[in-house]
Amino acid sequence: MALFKPEQKEFTSFTGLCECAVVGFENKSGQFDFADVLIEVELKQRDSDYTRKMSVMGTIEKDANGVVTGGNAITRIYALFSTLGCGAGINLNGEWEDENGDAISDIEDYLSSRFAQSKDTTNYDKTAYFYKEIPKAPGKPPYVKVMPLLQNNDAKGKAAVESSVKWRKDKGYLKEFTGSATPAEPVDLADLALDNL
Repeated sequence: MALFKPEQKEFTSFTGLCECAVVGFENKSGQFDFADVLIEVELKQRDSDYTRKMSVMGTIEKDANGVVTGGNAITRIYALFSTLGCGAGINLNGEWEDENGDAISDIEDYLSSRFAQSKDTTNYDKTAYFYKEIPKAPGKPPYVKVMPLLQNNDAKGKAAVESSVKWRKDKGYLKEFTGSATPAEPVDLADLALDNL
């Protein structure tokens, strides 16, 4: 009988600039006060069994008549849509429509049906920056987040992500955890029933 030997896999880092595939979208726009637009893009990294979500969010600025005049949501959404090859967008009334001017009633379904791959894909055609965020409270573990910039997995796309990472780090916008977790505050056991252990 043949011996069973587990397959030796090469170690893969799941932080830094990583190849990934878009496997889903979730529209959370209107659920929070801090963003007019919030679309979560579900990404699957090469060699990973798990997915991570990248949040593309921002506000839409309107004039006194309710006509869209700009906002960081517009810039971020169009950057994402450009990478996806999506011609849809936000019209002057702040509503979703496709490149033909037809209304999109469900942007989540629209994006998922056209631009998401299956979760068992082997086509990692996008690249993004995955990093451990500095914990917000002492003693808490860092969590892996995705910087909200998705690019095509080619030399130009990788250079664009790397340039954005450097700019955000230089400006202090990207706070990456690089050390060990901050230990929790020590507890004095003398005040607890456990002091005799």
